[in-house]
Amino acid sequence: MVMSEVQSVSLPNLKVAGSSKRGRIIFSAAVLLLGAIIIAFVLWLAQGRVVSVQAAADGMVYTIAPEISAKLLDLQVQAGSFVEKGQVVAHHANDQSY
Repeated sequence: MVMSEVQSVSLPNLKVAGSSKRGRIIFSAAVLLLGAIIIAFVLWLAQGRVVSVQAAADGMVYTIAPEISAKLLDLQVQAGSFVEKGQVVAHHANDQSY
């Protein structure tokens, strides 16, 4: 038995998931939002940190201000030295120790 007639089957018009313009816009916006969140998190982690390329030092920067305003007469510690609670570090013009 030979069929001489060409038969065709038509399928319903189905859309492939994610092929719509709205879906692509939503996906792109989600990727951009995720990238912005990651960049903001990395910048937040690095905020206020001092990092040296030539050393293994990492720390936070704090601003300190004096409680009094006077001329220093004598500084009894060196830069970077450790001090203990109650240790005299300087004498000022009013002849008091702080």
